[in-house]
Amino acid sequence: GSADLSWVKESDPDTLHWIKKFQHWAKINTYVNRLMSGDISVLPDYVKHMAGEQHIFNELLNVIEAANQYNLDVDHILQQFEPQITAHQESSSVDKHSQQFLRQQSARFSYKLAKYSLNKGRYSYGFKCLLNALEKSATINNVLLTSNCSGLFDRFKAHAAPETLDQYEKLSQEVWKRNDKKDSFNLNSN
Repeated sequence: GSADLSWVKESDPDTLHWIKKFQHWAKINTYVNRLMSGDISVLPDYVKHMAGEQHIFNELLNVIEAANQYNLDVDHILQQFEPQITAHQESSSVDKHSQQFLRQQSARFSYKLAKYSLNKGRYSYGFKCLLNALEKSATINNVLLTSNCSGLFDRFKAHAAPETLDQYEKLSQEVWKRNDKKDSFNLNSN
């Protein structure tokens, strides 16, 4: 669906601004849909668009999602946005609601980045991202993501250094303990 807004007759600045925004979103949606269906020819345009955006995390998630699904190499894109990625992974936002959302997003991103890196055989970086994701998924009590992390870890376990295994064990125990506490608490409070 193209964003044909020729029917909108108003031409005041507000309306024009809105039309521009709307066309922008429509374009992004087209990129995302094509990317998710395996059309990687849109990547350069998508990245060009990202470079002009303030919040690129949904975009980056999409890129990595597609990379994992279609076995693409997106290293150059990750390199281009490395400063933002680092900043995002270390950020702590003030506002409680956006903090929860950012943590969700950040945890998912770390997980997908881990998957991407491990599949590429970059084990130490991949495991670092994975432990990061596991820790984050625990703080936001995302049980699904926690078990995804565990599954991914098991798949690549053979490549983990001894200290990585130790870290993982410790972290896992903490995480599941926390989740157990949470569950039993829920049961009693009904």
